[in-house]
Amino acid sequence: MSFCTAVNCIDGRVELPVIRYLQQRFGVLYVDLVTEPGAVRSLAGPADTETKRSILRRVAVSLDGLTGGSRARKDYYLTDKGREVLEIVGRQLAELKAEVQ
Repeated sequence: MSFCTAVNCIDGRVELPVIRYLQQRFGVLYVDLVTEPGAVRSLAGPADTETKRSILRRVAVSLDGLTGGSRARKDYYLTDKGREVLEIVGRQLAELKAEVQ
């Protein structure tokens, strides 16, 4: 089994096309969906909002499963842009953890 993660608008009209595209593009069977109204705006904005934190936490749960958590997959795909996004998400999650401690 193989997985990937997508952050997307909550608009249900795009869910199946996104899933199908990612399955075809990366050859994965399953797509974890992190949905939020205005997800791109929330992530792109400079403000540290609860919405942004929520999205990042959900991505972290999915990535944990993909890279070594309960699903422990070797078939983990990242494009160059995906690596860049993962680095940003990782930095932001580290900042959130530091705030909590």
